[in-house]
Amino acid sequence: MDCIPATKGFTSLAKLGKLWKAGGLKALGAGFMGGIGGGLKNLGNSVRALKDVRYLTFSMMGKSRWWKADSPHVSPPTRTADDALPSDIPVYHKEGATAIGYDPATLRNFDVAERLPGYQDVIIHGTRDGRMLAGEANRAGLRAGGHTVNPNHVLDTINRIPGYNGEPIRMLTCHSGAAQPHVIQDMANSLGVPVKAPTNAVGVPSFGEGPFTPHIRDEGVWLTFLPMA
Repeated sequence: MDCIPATKGFTSLAKLGKLWKAGGLKALGAGFMGGIGGGLKNLGNSVRALKDVRYLTFSMMGKSRWWKADSPHVSPPTRTADDALPSDIPVYHKEGATAIGYDPATLRNFDVAERLPGYQDVIIHGTRDGRMLAGEANRAGLRAGGHTVNPNHVLDTINRIPGYNGEPIRMLTCHSGAAQPHVIQDMANSLGVPVKAPTNAVGVPSFGEGPFTPHIRDEGVWLTFLPMA
């Protein structure tokens, strides 16, 4: 859900965490600040000064690694929650979407992922080893910690969505179609509706106003799990 390994223009947030510790935007030098108001030339100089530091391109809904930040300790969410898990992890609702967790990638996907007509999106981190993970954040606003979530609590959250009338579900949860197909199938059976889940990391661009169609990494696909009696 959070990042992609550094390759071909993608990077984990580890480097950005180091950049933040070095002083945020100031670490980019005067060339960067001048580039904002001084045209493409200054901006190009500032980018070259970064050497091998690349910008994170997608906010993925999976967990590939943790990264360093100013503090490893989680901080309370700054956005008011609409609901909460039994563990007090915040839950956010809006029309067509529900997010579990409050780290930047979760909220980014909640805010700008384009809705699939007729479906209810559920946004929570997923891991390659088949877990659902609610993201948390530290005081710097970067992801820290994380809370493994029982799939039954996700199911309970769906059933408590205000105005939910049994629409099909789309899980914006990395790897969930491949790493935990039994969980997704049980969800479809319990809800009595189709559930879509991705076979690889899924997410939206980290920059821009959106809405953006969620992209599945490395030619991954959506699998649809139909309810079975």
